[in-house]
Amino acid sequence: MECWFNGSIDLRKGDIIKIVRAFHDERPLRVTIIENITTGAQRRSIDEGVLMSKSPVTLSEPIVGKVKSSTIGGNNVTSFVIEEGSYQDHVFVRAGERQKGESALIGILQNQLDTYVKICDPYVSVDTIKLLAKVKGDIDILLLTDNIKELYQVKQEIATLSNKLMMRKGTGLHDRFILTRGEGWSVGHSLKDFGSKNSYLAKMVSSVDAESAFDDNWNQASII
Repeated sequence: MECWFNGSIDLRKGDIIKIVRAFHDERPLRVTIIENITTGAQRRSIDEGVLMSKSPVTLSEPIVGKVKSSTIGGNNVTSFVIEEGSYQDHVFVRAGERQKGESALIGILQNQLDTYVKICDPYVSVDTIKLLAKVKGDIDILLLTDNIKELYQVKQEIATLSNKLMMRKGTGLHDRFILTRGEGWSVGHSLKDFGSKNSYLAKMVSSVDAESAFDDNWNQASII
């Protein structure tokens, strides 16, 4: 199936996610966004021209990959093809499905973050930091935890990241969640072990209260 949009696209605001949700049963799905298009004649020339002869870009599961951008007839054109995989608001992971669990987390860390990510996870290890290495380099990471396994090794791993990562130690933490601007996800198990036991990843209806609570705990926590 093919769908066309007139407008602009901003990956960080979840525009691609909205498209995938709207056409969740259609695969492959070719998406083309044309910015500043003005006439039907221009649309037809793009249909029959260079864009349609270019090989499509495939986004790998869950929705990560490259987006092709070009300029045709004065219009900015963005196109990509979704061959398989889809975004899910809720993911249940059975015990032993570590790859599925990691894929779900990476889908958020690589595609859904806007400016920053705030993570509350009572148990942190080197494996946690290795997972956070998937976050794009221009995203600030705030990690709130209570228990750190092998602190020296964790700090060494943090030093290899391209991101600015700040970690603080709080008390009385229990639930795990991932927060970014305007969105949040509840995680049923620590990131370092997600998928080792039956667990879930679910998008919050509203992340406002969770982020407010995170900020309160963060301000009272000690710097590591």
